[in-house]
Amino acid sequence: MDAKAVSSSGLCSARWLRPFVQAMGERSVDVEGELRGLGLDRVRLTTDAWVSQARVAETLERASQSPGFGTLGLRAAECLIPGDFDVLEYVAATCGTLGEAIRAGVRFMHLMDPGSALSLQVSGDTATLCYHMESSIHSVTAVEFVLASMLFIGRRLTGEPLCPQEVHFRHDLPARKSSYERSFGATVRFGAGKDAMIFAASALDMPLTRPEPVLHSILERHATALAERLPSRRSFKQKVLDLIAEELMSGNPGVENLARRLEISTRTFLRRLKAEDASHRELVTGVRRAMAVQYLTSSEMSMSEIAFALGFSTSNSFHKAFRQWFGTTPVAYRRDEGERASGELKLNESFCSLLAASG
Repeated sequence: MDAKAVSSSGLCSARWLRPFVQAMGERSVDVEGELRGLGLDRVRLTTDAWVSQARVAETLERASQSPGFGTLGLRAAECLIPGDFDVLEYVAATCGTLGEAIRAGVRFMHLMDPGSALSLQVSGDTATLCYHMESSIHSVTAVEFVLASMLFIGRRLTGEPLCPQEVHFRHDLPARKSSYERSFGATVRFGAGKDAMIFAASALDMPLTRPEPVLHSILERHATALAERLPSRRSFKQKVLDLIAEELMSGNPGVENLARRLEISTRTFLRRLKAEDASHRELVTGVRRAMAVQYLTSSEMSMSEIAFALGFSTSNSFHKAFRQWFGTTPVAYRRDEGERASGELKLNESFCSLLAASG
């Protein structure tokens, strides 16, 4: 996973989407169309592509409204296969106990999604695993998916029918509560103050079926190196970057609209950016640059489609801006990066083969 590709401009790993694609395909959703809208294809779901977190949230919420999809997040978690969470999962899988695996997830969650975090709190006989969406974007489907995924992966790693004592969601009671209690094997409470699973603290001592101390040490060093290159906290500037990424498609990433979204005055908005040595124009340009590279390298979108997605009025405007940013044309950049990505994909496949052999 190339941490250099990660910024605070509202991006998350495309790997999150593979189990959702599987689940949506079972309900005859236009998966290819949804992926094109995200600037992705099926191949990119298993590589180190990054995609707009806002666009992902919008896609998941729209798909969850399809007939028979009241629990898309839960169904996607059931579609997980080993390796979907990449380095994060491999580090956890090679630990000695469930508690060590959970703490690895807490430590390295940002490798998959810089806009979210896990926390583990132990009090007496109770352990509480909480999921926090740190960005301004909240997706009910994503929250349900993450908590269910943590439980299902825990069951797979321990080989035991692990069940929490309770599961808490901040969102309101859905129409079909019974499907949640079947999946989690526990009482599920909605309208709670946090998104969390509550376990007996003794569950943390459960051994994993295949601990690999040597391989774990190697993977942990690799994950630590990647994590150190990610933002350690979400500043005001990073929150603004999230919103800019979300607003580009609607064509309204202006100061007034962003200030309104953050529920502050325009004057306060500009003052707080200045305090972090940032300007609105520079941030908009930075997000456009990052997303332009993402669309060019991770999709087959036309130049006019990319220009529209980035909020440019014409393809010529996008072409001119791109040449100023990178000193080359978008077409040439796509061609050159496509050749480089082909070589990286082969290296990534070799790395995965090595991990599989080690496991």
